[in-house]
Amino acid sequence: MASTTGLCGKRILILGGTGFIGSAVVQALLARACTLTILTRGARDGDLPAEVERLHGDRDAGPAGIAALGTRTWDACVDLSGYTAIQVRASSRALAGRVERYLFISSAAAYGPLSNGPVDESTPLTPEAPETETDLAGGNHGRLKATCERIVRETFGARATILRPQVVAGPADPWSRLGHW
Repeated sequence: MASTTGLCGKRILILGGTGFIGSAVVQALLARACTLTILTRGARDGDLPAEVERLHGDRDAGPAGIAALGTRTWDACVDLSGYTAIQVRASSRALAGRVERYLFISSAAAYGPLSNGPVDESTPLTPEAPETETDLAGGNHGRLKATCERIVRETFGARATILRPQVVAGPADPWSRLGHW
């Protein structure tokens, strides 16, 4: 596993952060003495540790939905809740000059249907969804994530990191996809 000592003491903005993956990210970053700010809709605020700053917003509302970010700066942003171009375009524009690194959690679905063989960064992505598309159903998830990835790359360039997890499992997994691991 790569060293995370470079994270110690950093100011991190998390978009999302109260769900299954976000809860684990919050705990890992707090263990490294990071100062955390979370932009959340507020549905699960009670589950956050007291030392986590909470900002409320709804990314579906575009720029108005992230107004709570104000003009502050952070060392990095971890985007756990970007599913549509509307959401990611607004946060990317707002944070372009205000974070040193933008970590976008995408999905292996961005590759589209996989036939066989290994998959890596050189594997082509599925065709993108139109930037106006917001429907996550019916196979759109991967196309939407591919669109979001492009926006992140265009905005942040070398300051962007994109992860494409396939399946995530662990304690408190709400889907129990892998049973009791």
